Amino acid sequence: KKKVSINLTGFSELELLSELENEILTLKGKITSYNPDELGRSSGKSGSDVERILAFHEIGRVDPIEYVESWESVLENALRLKNEFGE
Repeated sequence: KKKVSINLTGFSELELLSELENEILTLKGKITSYNPDELGRSSGKSGSDVERILAFHEIGRVDPIEYVESWESVLENALRLKNEFGE
């Protein structure tokens, strides 16, 4: 296993995702979910998932991890939740 250590001080989530896009793609298979299915795919519905989905949307990228549903579906749900509950 490889440990990754990143100093996050002073970075917003959006800035971090923008700066580390290549590293995130490299770590695609190493990102875990709080509520994975039997294949390890994320539901896209946890608070962490929704924040991540919205952050990728903000920078105009598709999240490289695999979700149970399509990117379009999890993005639609995340945007609905953002509109319903605010930022």
